[in-house]
Amino acid sequence: MAGPRPPVSSLGICEIVVRGRMAAGGSSSTPAINVWHWRRTALSSTLTKSRINTAFQAAIVAAHLAAANVRYTPSSLTIRMIEDAVDFPTPFTVAGVGAIATAGSPSDAAIVLYLQTGLRGRKYRGYKHLAGCSEADTTEDVLTGAGLGRWQAIQAAVLAGFTDADGNIWVPSVVSPSESYFKDNPTTVIANDATAVSLDTVVGTMRKRKPVQIRV
Repeated sequence: MAGPRPPVSSLGICEIVVRGRMAAGGSSSTPAINVWHWRRTALSSTLTKSRINTAFQAAIVAAHLAAANVRYTPSSLTIRMIEDAVDFPTPFTVAGVGAIATAGSPSDAAIVLYLQTGLRGRKYRGYKHLAGCSEADTTEDVLTGAGLGRWQAIQAAVLAGFTDADGNIWVPSVVSPSESYFKDNPTTVIANDATAVSLDTVVGTMRKRKPVQIRV
């Protein structure tokens, strides 16, 4: 039998899922989803999801849109506190579109951020595959010039984290699903702060964003 819900003052890890799409580039449009985990550096009973949303969008979503191609459009995000198994993901609207109005790269092209923690092993590092690469961002396979600078800005934004209007300071975190238990309360969440965020300068791929094949 599941235990009681934990008090708000004990909840420190939030999960933010951003949902968007890459517009059709001659084939089908494709979904682009990113899952983020953040830890607040000090626990308190003051925790407001709408204020987390506002701060996250201002710091992270805005930096992503400033770097992304116009083909990328985020539409919504959800926030839940994963240390409470029955905390329902609260939805919020995301407005805006990528700022770079030049030719876009293929839909499955991804800008890859590598999140490292102070621990070794695959369980303690994470990757974010960001949609919206532009052809102008690269020289052949490699990010260069102004495009590189735009994606470095979101790299810096992620490492810096954000502070909400309640005064909660949120830092990027890597959650280990294999070592955590989320099904019922009490939960066990194994999470470690990202101590470094690296940007892969070679453009990666995200196969789930590959458009429908067209044969002629």
